[in-house]
Amino acid sequence: MKNKYLVLLIIILTAGCGTITALNRPISRSDVIPHIEDGYKDYRGVIHVHSIYSDGTGTYSEIAQAANKSGLDFLIITDHNTLQALDDNKEGWYGRTLILVGEEASLPEGHLLSLNVNRLIRGKTTQQTLDMISKAGGLSFIAHPYYSKAPWKDWDIPNFHGMEIYNLKEDVLSKDRLSLFLRFAFLPPDVVWRSLIERPDEALRKWDELTQKRKVVGIAGNDAHASVRILGMTFDPYEQFFRVVNTHILLPEGATLDRSSIYKALKNGHIYSVFHIFCEAKNFTFMATDGQEILIMGDEMNFSPGWKFFISAPNRKAKIKLIRNGELIKEGPEFLEHEITEEGVYRVEVYLKDRPWIFSNPIYIRPHGGAKK
Repeated sequence: MKNKYLVLLIIILTAGCGTITALNRPISRSDVIPHIEDGYKDYRGVIHVHSIYSDGTGTYSEIAQAANKSGLDFLIITDHNTLQALDDNKEGWYGRTLILVGEEASLPEGHLLSLNVNRLIRGKTTQQTLDMISKAGGLSFIAHPYYSKAPWKDWDIPNFHGMEIYNLKEDVLSKDRLSLFLRFAFLPPDVVWRSLIERPDEALRKWDELTQKRKVVGIAGNDAHASVRILGMTFDPYEQFFRVVNTHILLPEGATLDRSSIYKALKNGHIYSVFHIFCEAKNFTFMATDGQEILIMGDEMNFSPGWKFFISAPNRKAKIKLIRNGELIKEGPEFLEHEITEEGVYRVEVYLKDRPWIFSNPIYIRPHGGAKK
């Protein structure tokens, strides 16, 4: 009798996953659409990972093995309040994956990813720390801003470079623990992950609000520890977490993938986030052009007539949504063209079977001041 109730509970908990299971198959050649050439090459990686240097369970070699199996081009490990791995020369190439060392700093206002720094940086206040990181040439990203145990407390503090618009661990831990256990115990992991992914509404609203005032780069954080356990089951093994959500960077054709180029792309916002668990998304394109010059996500320009957006999602089943200042202005299938008739902060969301798939960084069309970047 207990087994019957258990089976019934599983059915109830997993109801509605059928449309997601349909995305389980590989992309067929007929689904793939031509890539719009924008002069950039696409690299896939993961940001925000923890190792044995803080509260993760994996060594650098073990994490690198998972990254290699997941097909990652780069990975950034951000252990809590330490850069000891950098001093121990752990940064570098591991097979096909370049691993960089950053830090997740615990500050009075919340947690912050401190990247492209060579030493721990702390001021007397969160604001001083942000200013010091910036002065040192580093990048600062607010981590899991709405995580109940460590939310970001003061959005009026300036000088942070960007924010996590999605954090996988935060999303997982917001779910009912019994439901998680039952799903992972009885269903294939990829099917479960697809059923768990939700659009990060609150973080996206805040991001749209912030970008009205200044450029703020949005990234996806995996926050992988391989240490989340319920009744002895590990819910965040590195290899699984690396497949769920990725950050893609765009480098100019001919550029070398290295520490400098990765952090330059993050600084410029030449990045987009992908729920890779649904589908591979390399060669997604969001650009603006007047037929001569090209802007890509993260770039800024003064409004000028004659410019158009071109958006290409690498799957024929995709639905593209063009968003201006937080409001949907146009949507369509795998290819979208839009004449730019007014200033605004424009970004793109792409969906597969109504599930969130791709989130671009904005292209900023400013009313006045400043040159194209």
